[in-house]
Amino acid sequence: MSRTHSLTYYTNLTMNVYRVCLYIFDTYYKGGPVRQIGISLSNVAPDDVLQLDLFQDNEKQRNLG
Repeated sequence: MSRTHSLTYYTNLTMNVYRVCLYIFDTYYKGGPVRQIGISLSNVAPDDVLQLDLFQDNEKQRNLG
């Protein structure tokens, strides 16, 4: 079984990726045993490239994750 989720925005913040992983897990986990979980990222940008968001404290988010 494979589940995917694509973001509608660019990010290189660990916490954003973590939240998506939790969302997928919480959405599809049915309580049985888990044999394997894998995470794959694509279309990533270097850490020195950052898309700014006027409504978020990006520096604080980078320090947290």
